[in-house]
Amino acid sequence: MSPRVKKKSLRFSRLGMFSDGVLMTGKFRFLSKPVLLFVGILLFSGKIFQAGQEIVDRILAVVEDEVITLTDVRIVEEFELFSESLPNGEERRKIILEKLIDQKLVLRMAEEEFYVRGEEVDAFLRRLAQKMGYETVNRKLESFGLAWDDLRKYIREEIAFQEIIAQKFKKSVVISLKEIESYYTKVYLSLQKGKNEPILPMMEILDVIESVLRDEKTKEQVREWISSLREKAEIQVNDFKSF
Repeated sequence: MSPRVKKKSLRFSRLGMFSDGVLMTGKFRFLSKPVLLFVGILLFSGKIFQAGQEIVDRILAVVEDEVITLTDVRIVEEFELFSESLPNGEERRKIILEKLIDQKLVLRMAEEEFYVRGEEVDAFLRRLAQKMGYETVNRKLESFGLAWDDLRKYIREEIAFQEIIAQKFKKSVVISLKEIESYYTKVYLSLQKGKNEPILPMMEILDVIESVLRDEKTKEQVREWISSLREKAEIQVNDFKSF
């Protein structure tokens, strides 16, 4: 079974609206004040109940008026929906939760509107199926009670987040020749000698070093920016020792 294809291009704005004016539901959950009060009570207990008092989920965080649940974290984890690799171990889900909080903040507070084309989501789904295998993806979807299209809203947010970061920082990051020379002498040479590998002239790997330095500098600027967003935002995080 292959993922269903939707050709419509979608637009993210700071309010989570699409180009067709439809408010995103599910992952972007905008709550009224009475509901937020109820969510606050749930956040304190950290549990969501169904009839019969069966615990079916946990609220892990509320970012402004948006909820992040344990199921959200598990879906991102199981389907490896973040672009960067994550460490294994007990801290993995905590890192995913922190990244989801960052993602919510950036999407809400971005000053411009961003488009996520349906083709981009389709391509992501195809890569996911190729990497994990259609049968594996279908089995995981079934375990969550999801369809292929249910992953699209998670993927849209990740794509939009990455595009916002790229447009805001990567073009503005400048790497000087002095920085490249410093990296070459202090980092590259020692690495190559340690691995007993050939040492190339700096001019031959100038673009590679510049790319590495730009990525490092971009990540640092992104961390500082998101930290400032967190200081201005209302964020509630449920304190779980393990989830």
